[in-house]
Amino acid sequence: MTDSTPFDGAVSATDDAVGSLDDPEAAAAQRGIEVDALSVEHGGDEAWENHPEHGTAGRAVVGATDNDGRLLAGVADDGAAYPLTDTVPPEGDFAAAGRAFVAGATGSDATLTEVRAVRAVEHTVDGAVRVRTHHVVFGARVADDTVRDGLCETNPLTLRWLDAVPAATPAGSVRDDLALFVGAE
Repeated sequence: MTDSTPFDGAVSATDDAVGSLDDPEAAAAQRGIEVDALSVEHGGDEAWENHPEHGTAGRAVVGATDNDGRLLAGVADDGAAYPLTDTVPPEGDFAAAGRAFVAGATGSDATLTEVRAVRAVEHTVDGAVRVRTHHVVFGARVADDTVRDGLCETNPLTLRWLDAVPAATPAGSVRDDLALFVGAE
């Protein structure tokens, strides 16, 4: 006999499969995950200073799926999809940032199930590396697959459950992160 009790979301941050994560490269090594590399050239000092990752440890990217294997993502008017993601403060906990963002965006608690990918990002200006941040991609489950319509008043994306990465999604790390959870259209 199998247990068919639905997940009720009653799992604390210390009880989920990830716990806390403040050192992405150590976490990757511990889990046998190869750290991907990405270099981002910024168009000058002002562009770097205005970049969302300026002054942060990087990004927590969360692939929240439901019982049907669908992925929750923000979708723009043009049909492009974007993963749930937020910046992590310096010396911050990537897992806590990911959980908090998903809870705030969906109104439902998130349980991190795994670390799917770690990316070291070198931010450069005029070819010189200014800083290195990290992106940590987590798998997650949300307590309730009924989510709010939209992320917030200032965000133009609408939350949707996806079976595949929409063709309009830009190539690169955004598409790659979504594809870790669902195939392409």
